[in-house]
Amino acid sequence: MSTKRGDYGKGMIRPRETKKGTVYDLELPVPGRRPYYKGGFKTQKLAKVHRDQILRARNAAALLNEKSVTVSQIVGRWMKETASEKAGSTVVNYESAYRRYIEPDLRTPVSLFTRKAFQEYLDALPNRLEKGKTTGYSTVRCIMTMVKAALRWAATPEQGIINDSPLRDARLRLPMKGAAPKAVGLGSFRDIMQASDGKISHLLWLVLGSSGARRGEILGLRWRDVDFNERVIRIGSIATPESRGAVVEERVKGKQWRAIPLDDATLQAFQVRFEDVKPKADTFVFESKRKPGQPYGYNAVDNWWRRDCRKAGVPYGRGKAQIHGLRRMFVTEMIDRQVPVKVVSEIVGHTSTMITENVYFVASDSRKREAINTMGSLLGE
Repeated sequence: MSTKRGDYGKGMIRPRETKKGTVYDLELPVPGRRPYYKGGFKTQKLAKVHRDQILRARNAAALLNEKSVTVSQIVGRWMKETASEKAGSTVVNYESAYRRYIEPDLRTPVSLFTRKAFQEYLDALPNRLEKGKTTGYSTVRCIMTMVKAALRWAATPEQGIINDSPLRDARLRLPMKGAAPKAVGLGSFRDIMQASDGKISHLLWLVLGSSGARRGEILGLRWRDVDFNERVIRIGSIATPESRGAVVEERVKGKQWRAIPLDDATLQAFQVRFEDVKPKADTFVFESKRKPGQPYGYNAVDNWWRRDCRKAGVPYGRGKAQIHGLRRMFVTEMIDRQVPVKVVSEIVGHTSTMITENVYFVASDSRKREAINTMGSLLGE
């Protein structure tokens, strides 16, 4: 049995030849100790059963641990364990945010920590920021990033500190004025596409705008997921928001694995890119030049967006044109054109049509004007 490197926390099962035939050995990593080892299973299935029993017991222990371990303790341990992977300036900023806010404020047991509670904490935080000792909302963003990343790290099989992160896939809002999300207008989208012509960002904006997919889903796209014969892209991976796109997981939000059809223009753009790079099947469509084998990160994509918006003369930022606004644009335009909400919801991967209608759909000015004119006609009869 071959196991991917990223799956090592789930255990390695290796065949071994003996005089009596093939047997299977199991090895499981144990944080801070020598790996657990048990050999001589007659079949691979028996080794898997034993492995699953061990992992279930470990998860049960993690669940018990959640009743006592606090969010601040997990963030503190995460900082120590991962400090060597971060730049010195990042470590200094993290230590400052942890000392002033996270350690004294987030002593809540993980079992009682919820997305709603964390959002309320973030909303109230700007009023408590120490004047002259912080860069304002950048501190709030830093704290949000730290807590999400630490909980995700603690829930990995290698750590096993908690069973799962209570903030996994949670959409959190930074408490900033004018932060209400909005759809990118079609006119602005065309201007951005023209400004990005000839750049790799051109393909990214086109795919996001024409499919309604999430940024992480497209950054996690490999060429094997692009089916030129069936004219679809298959969404089964995501470059996680917690890692800013540095980690790609074989999962999607809400377990909405799906195939999205491609229109002629997007299909042709994929084909042109494929011919230019002639990639292997496992290569990321948006593979980083600086880090081969990894997709471009969120920071790089954010920089592309700011560059292309500036060139296009499109205001960008919170409350203005944002990358996620392309997803909202797709939903709004589709519903405006009488595409059934159920169809739109399945394309974008929402777990409920209520999310599509109540959260993502924004009635256009033309739709509102049409409604008013209709009422005016009725009143005039």
